[in-house]
Amino acid sequence: MLREIEMTADWTTFGKEAVLRATEAYEQNHAFKVYNIDWRMPAMNGIETVRRIRRVDGQECRIIMLTVYALSAAEHEAREAVGNASVPKPICMS
Repeated sequence: MLREIEMTADWTTFGKEAVLRATEAYEQNHAFKVYNIDWRMPAMNGIETVRRIRRVDGQECRIIMLTVYALSAAEHEAREAVGNASVPKPICMS
């Protein structure tokens, strides 16, 4: 969907890989502007992934937390980590 609206997009299903790619992009002076991070991922959840990306990229980037769950279960923790927005899944072009 992101490519359809002419955004450059990259993806992974693992938080550690997302942090690695964020680090590489930042070090090459091509930092990502927006991250869509799923709240639940294998091995490292979205909240921890966001915390680690913020250590690399600071507060410059926008992070959107994607979830099928009500964030109220971890709302305080999620807001502290994310700070930008949360979006319920599934996401549609409309």
